[in-house]
Amino acid sequence: ENFSASGGSASSGNSGDVSMHGYATQEEEAQMRYEKMRAATSFLVVQVGICPFMWDTKKRTYESHPFNFYVYPRDCRGLDRRFLSEARCISFLSNGGFDFNKLFRSGIPFLNHEQETQARSLDPHKGASFIASLRADLAA
Repeated sequence: ENFSASGGSASSGNSGDVSMHGYATQEEEAQMRYEKMRAATSFLVVQVGICPFMWDTKKRTYESHPFNFYVYPRDCRGLDRRFLSEARCISFLSNGGFDFNKLFRSGIPFLNHEQETQARSLDPHKGASFIASLRADLAA
C-alpha cells in the first residue's frame, strides 16, 4: 500500500496538543493536514515536507521520495504579515542546518484564506494584478 507523510517547521516550538508531523492517507485530505498544522501554532510555518512512500513489489520494500519546501509570506500589494518567532526555535532550526537565507530569498510565497479573500475582494484590476504578481513570484 502506498502512503505519504508530511510535516512542517514553524517559527515557534509551541505546537500545543496538535502534532505537526503525521501521515496523510487516502482518508485524510491535504486540506485537513494544513488545518491541523495551522491550528498548531499562531506562528508561521516556514518549511513544509512531503514524503510519498511507494511499495516496490520486486524488492518487497518501500521507496521514499522526500521533498522539502521553504514557505514565506511576502509583502505584496499592501498585504503584509508579521513574522513572529521564538529565540529557542530559531536556535533549534539554526543548529539543525536550516537555511534562513533560502527561506527569505526564495521561500514560496503564499496567502492564507483570509488574505486570499481580501485579495479577491479588491477592485477586479487590482485583484487580478495581485494574483498575477504572486504567480510571477512562484515562476521565478
